[in-house]
Amino acid sequence: MFNYQSSPVRIVMILFVLTGLSGASFARVQADTQDASSKDLKNLYKTGYILQDRNNDSVIDFVNTKIILPANIKIGDLVSASNIAARLGYETSAMNLDLTGFDSDNIQMYEVPVIIIGKGNLLTRYFEPGDNDVSSNLVPGQGWISVISPNDFFREGGLFISGVDETGLIAAANYV
Repeated sequence: MFNYQSSPVRIVMILFVLTGLSGASFARVQADTQDASSKDLKNLYKTGYILQDRNNDSVIDFVNTKIILPANIKIGDLVSASNIAARLGYETSAMNLDLTGFDSDNIQMYEVPVIIIGKGNLLTRYFEPGDNDVSSNLVPGQGWISVISPNDFFREGGLFISGVDETGLIAAANYV
């Protein structure tokens, strides 16, 4: 188990490098993407929910999400978050680098869609019934992705990515 919480700069730098390298890719917005619903993974990368065109030039220029890692972070959590951040970077021509955070009792609510990493994340307690653990149906090496329903804590909902073990978590994150 690795404790990167004492060194959050290291995490930010890793995510910065990964997203900075991938940020050169320009993503053109499709005309049929006005209604990107969070209820289906096929809409995740459509303009409107997480990926936004804020200056109306038909190029995605903002990533509207927060990737939330557990405070007691493991290497699988970090790899998963880095892979997701890189994927988001490929989808935009510009990116805000305040993309990650840690679970905490001090947070009142999230106003943006969230991507919660790991079943050990403290914020899973704010999920609606049925939003989180399906691990009883899985074997080691498998992971899952579930939609977080909007509620008073997660105003825009989001995604929960986890796995039976670290290999499963990384596999699920790579699917996103």
